[in-house]
Amino acid sequence: MTTRLVLADQTEAHFFDVEPIGGALRRVGQMSDTRAHAHQAAHHSSRSENTPQQNEAKSFAHQVVLTLESGRNAHEFDKLVVIAGPHVIGLLREAMPKPLAALIVAEIVKDLLHESEDAIRSYLPVTVTSARAHLPS
Repeated sequence: MTTRLVLADQTEAHFFDVEPIGGALRRVGQMSDTRAHAHQAAHHSSRSENTPQQNEAKSFAHQVVLTLESGRNAHEFDKLVVIAGPHVIGLLREAMPKPLAALIVAEIVKDLLHESEDAIRSYLPVTVTSARAHLPS
């Protein structure tokens, strides 16, 4: 059994698998939306729902979900942990199909994208990082 982590903000996402012994994180991918980076830098103070930044964020969340869904369909993981700030976690939930959402074992509503692997691991529930979590039920 493999647990996939996705850490995301409005412009970047990192994907990790949790190693079954010891809970080490193994990076399996990342993605970035360079257009959203440019919009975010140019219009950081705008909060309207229909801004180019919001549209880019929704589009990027959709792309993150498509990547996760592709991994689910390829049986790359059977558990999912989503880590993102409140706004981004909402966008991911909105874009996520039910079969993928059903794999979520934890949501951590905090932007940890640029934290160290040790810091990320410290936020994970023990049930995700222990060897027992990866044994067949």
